[in-house]
Amino acid sequence: MEITVRRADTRLARLLSWFFVLPPIKKFTLDRLGTIVWDLCDGRRNVEEVIRKFGEVEHLERERSEPAVLQFLTLLSGRRLVSFMPARKAGEVSPHRSGPARQADKVSPLDGGPAR
Repeated sequence: MEITVRRADTRLARLLSWFFVLPPIKKFTLDRLGTIVWDLCDGRRNVEEVIRKFGEVEHLERERSEPAVLQFLTLLSGRRLVSFMPARKAGEVSPHRSGPARQADKVSPLDGGPAR
């Protein structure tokens, strides 16, 4: 699977484009396992559910699926392809955050980020 990300049209990006060649899009190619995790990142599932479902699909014990999924989600987050939304209590507003995944966090592609 190939993920295409459009460059953000921000003031900083426009300023930097005067000094550097910034491609309008960037493409990432995912292998079969990356595609499974990517497809599970729908904004409805939390990290725990992504780990569990990945393990089911790949017939892996949790001890093997958890580190792989967490490492991959951290990589995607570092490239600003997904964000983690902390689990909310009733009535609580939840902003996007970056940083390492916690199992209660919901995971979703960033708004305006990758085109699927």
